[in-house]
Amino acid sequence: MLGDLDLQYLFRDFGIAVVMGAQQTTGILDDGEGLVVPGYAPGMTGRELALTLRTGALTGLAVGTALTVGGTAYVVRERLTLDDGKLTRCLLEKP
Repeated sequence: MLGDLDLQYLFRDFGIAVVMGAQQTTGILDDGEGLVVPGYAPGMTGRELALTLRTGALTGLAVGTALTVGGTAYVVRERLTLDDGKLTRCLLEKP
């Protein structure tokens, strides 16, 4: 688990601009090389775009929500709460 100060530095050092409508925050974009892709046969890997945000940073964030991450448009395909609930991971796809 990361403390609040650790999260502050993490997003400051590795963050990228994330925009949802009129709301803006910072997130960490991971190209997900090597992650198991849900819906495929066990043991298969692929690439997933995953965005990690502070939970609650974007009010109304849900599956199907349009986001702009670092100037590129995406749609949230899946939303997951991580560990102690301080972080949310969104799997993204291009619209």
